[in-house]
Amino acid sequence: MLAAPLRDSAAEAPVMATRTASLNPPDYAISKFELRDFFSRHGVPPVNAIEGDRFVARLKNDVKITYTLDAPLQREMERYLRTMGVDYGALVAIEPSTGRVLALVGYSRRHNDPARPIPLRASFPAASIFKLVTVSAALQETSVTPDTPVRFRGGYHTMNRSVLVDNPRRDRNVLTVEEALAKSCNLCFGKLATRWVGARTLENYTDAFGFNTPFQFEVPLEVSRASIPRDPYELARTGAGFGDTYFSPLHAALMAATIANDGRMVEPSLVERIEDGNGRLLYRPQPRILGTPVTPQVAREINRMMVKTTEIGTCKRAFCDWSSRFPMLQVAGKTGTLRGSDPPGNYFWFVGSAPVGRPTIAIAALVIAQDRFRIKGNDVARKALQTYFSEDR
Repeated sequence: MLAAPLRDSAAEAPVMATRTASLNPPDYAISKFELRDFFSRHGVPPVNAIEGDRFVARLKNDVKITYTLDAPLQREMERYLRTMGVDYGALVAIEPSTGRVLALVGYSRRHNDPARPIPLRASFPAASIFKLVTVSAALQETSVTPDTPVRFRGGYHTMNRSVLVDNPRRDRNVLTVEEALAKSCNLCFGKLATRWVGARTLENYTDAFGFNTPFQFEVPLEVSRASIPRDPYELARTGAGFGDTYFSPLHAALMAATIANDGRMVEPSLVERIEDGNGRLLYRPQPRILGTPVTPQVAREINRMMVKTTEIGTCKRAFCDWSSRFPMLQVAGKTGTLRGSDPPGNYFWFVGSAPVGRPTIAIAALVIAQDRFRIKGNDVARKALQTYFSEDR
C-alpha cells in the first residue's frame, strides 16, 4: 500500500508547503505538478486515520490529505495477498468514470523495493492482456466483428511460422473472434494481427492505449513500453501477447477501465482532496479524459466479449459459481499468462470490470510465482470483486 500502514501519530509526516490562492475550481493552492513533486521528494505521507471508508494522512501543519482508496477493499486485499504468501502480487482497482484509484496493493515475500512499488512498476510483460489492444484495432479499423470466424490448425497456445500460413485443407479448427478472446487463442490473434490489422495500425492503437507515454499520476509511475515489429511472424506473436510489451498493474487496470467506460480513458488519481487546518480546499483532482482509443460501440462489444472469459473461457473455473452468488453482477475479464524475468517467474494476470453495462470498478490483478503457487491473478480478482460488492463489508 503506498499510503503505508496505519500509525497512531502524524509526527513523522512531512510538512507540505502551501500558498495563498483563489480556491475557485480548478485554481487550487496546490497543483497536480506540485503535488507530484512533493511525493517524489518526500514519499507519500503515511495514513494515520480513517474517516468513513477513506484513508487520511494528517501532516504536521494540520494539512489533511484524503486518499481515494476504498479502505475496506484495500485492507482486505493486503490481508489476502499476505495470507496467501505469493512471491509477488498486486491488485489495482479504479472507478472507470472518474479515474479514482480504489485499491493500490502490492506485496512480496521475496523482496520489496520501496523505490519501485509493485503496482507502479512497468517491468511486467503484458502477455495476453495485449490481445485487448489487438481486438480493439481489428473491430474498429477492419471488417472484423465478434462473430467473424478464424480458421487454424493445432492447439490454442502453440505459435510457429508454419501454422500461421493458411491451409484450407488442414485448417479444420475454427473459433469466432469472441470465442478466441475468451479462450485466449494465440493462433487466432496472430492471424488477426497479420491478416487484418497490420503493424502500423497496431502500433497506433498501442500508443492510444497509453504505452510509451507517461501518465500524469500524482505518484511517480513507470512508463509502459511496447515495440511493434514489422516482421510478419514477430507481429503475429506480438498481437497474441508474446511481444516486447510491458506495463504496470495500474496501467493494466486503466486499460480495463477505459473499455468499461465506453472507450474513454480517464486520468487516474490517488488523492481525493487536500485541506488546510481550517477546512479550506487546497487540492482536488478534476477528472480529465486522456483519450478515446475506441468508440463507445466498440468498447461495449469488447466488454460483452470479455464476459465470455468468465463464463466459458480461461476464467470459467475461478468464476464457476459467481452467477449463483451475484446473479445481477456480470464480470468482464481477460487473463494473461507468461514467463517473465523482472522478477523471474510465471506471471498470471487478470483484468476486468463489473457490473457489465454499468461498471463501477475496473481491476487488474497480478501474481508472480517463482516456484509453487496457491493462487493466480483470477483468484485475486474474484476476491477483490467479492469484497467490493459484499453487503457486509
